[in-house]
Amino acid sequence: MNDLSGRLRIHLYRRPGGGLAVTIDSSRLVGASRVFIGKGPAETVARLPSLFSVCATAQAVACVSACEAALGQTPSVTLRDARRLLVEVETAREHLWRLLLDWPGLLGEGPRGPAMARVMGACVQLRSALAAGGDPLALGTPGLQPDLAAARLALTALADVATAQVLGQAPPDWLAATPTATELGHWAATTDTPAARLLCLVASQGWSAMGRSPVPALPPLSSTALEARLSGPGADDFITAPLWAGAPAESSPFTRQSGQALVADLTREQGNGLLTRLAAQLVELAVILAGLPLRLAALAAGEAGPGEKTGREGDGEDIRVWGGQGRERGNRADGGERRGEGVGAVGETGHPANVEVGGALRSALADQAARPDPPLTEASLPYGVGLAQVQAARGLLVHRVAIQAGRVADYRILAPTEWNFHPQGAAALGLVTLPDADDETLQRIGGLFVTALDPCVAYDLRIMPEPDRDHP
Repeated sequence: MNDLSGRLRIHLYRRPGGGLAVTIDSSRLVGASRVFIGKGPAETVARLPSLFSVCATAQAVACVSACEAALGQTPSVTLRDARRLLVEVETAREHLWRLLLDWPGLLGEGPRGPAMARVMGACVQLRSALAAGGDPLALGTPGLQPDLAAARLALTALADVATAQVLGQAPPDWLAATPTATELGHWAATTDTPAARLLCLVASQGWSAMGRSPVPALPPLSSTALEARLSGPGADDFITAPLWAGAPAESSPFTRQSGQALVADLTREQGNGLLTRLAAQLVELAVILAGLPLRLAALAAGEAGPGEKTGREGDGEDIRVWGGQGRERGNRADGGERRGEGVGAVGETGHPANVEVGGALRSALADQAARPDPPLTEASLPYGVGLAQVQAARGLLVHRVAIQAGRVADYRILAPTEWNFHPQGAAALGLVTLPDADDETLQRIGGLFVTALDPCVAYDLRIMPEPDRDHP
């Protein structure tokens, strides 16, 4: 299938009396998933990810999880752990794509193509290793037999690229060394990577706090509330321009990492502006890479390990699933919204199987993995309906499927771009606070800010000389 992602058109207008106005228009086909109405669940699971050029793994996991829930199927612990690992690695890959290809361009430097090629190769190797006994993203996959040795090598390669090309040190060490804005500034000034240089540029130009907005973080969403919005006659409008409690909300790496020491300190100093958002991407990358060895260990442990976690609504799991067969099935992991819990460590990063994760990082991750299973709760969904929430690279991804007589009767997807680039959302309200500078400067700052919010589609940002009639 062709990619149907579309584009964002972002226009900044100069107001006659000073200041800026913004419009955000999207050509995204938010109803594209309805092409699967009338198809079988297995065909839908196999073909739906091809609709998307980015975060296809998160889309695949959300799709298969929602279909399983609608059909009353419960995947094995190993299968669910494999899916969580794949989503985490995809998130790391997406962040590295920005850090290695886009961030250097914002500095006028060339992209780090060979390094990104190693990242892509590692992701392919991991997918192959986890699919050794069957595709973990397929419907009805039997028990997996992952190639753990190959998976370890793939995770090692990811950590090595991030260490050499982004952080300048091992991810756990970087987290331990940068718990405050002051220490982040020291790291940026003494590290020779594009990420460090970009943070130095933002700080030196006085752009750190630019783009602040009052848009709150999207709260945990219940199955009942989501079902009400995704199943009724207003579902298309909600998916196109979602509001929660009557207002826009944000779901992003910044909101996920807002509890981390560094992000919290930057927020106190700079608000949720440009520097804080850029740093949150670095923090999330480091937290993911530092935690991957424990996630692989959980996968290796299988049924005997901490893999199966049944969640309660509002717990903030990486993957949360509800089915209209009677019960909610959640997947808690040592990530998701809980990535914000205290992290700080000193350790080695050679091979993931032998990583020595020290101090608070080991404690935080181990505590989350060992938490006792909360009780199952009844989910008030119609029979044959499945809902899945997945924390994808750019924010919360929701899939809802209705299956009747063995065929898809309805399919809806709510993506993070619709939250973050809502016409009155975090991007819009942040952009209007930018200074009314010359076109070149405004274009540069605006591009930095949009990159920091990171839409999951391509975008065009234009500075318009005059407002149109709708933006006087």
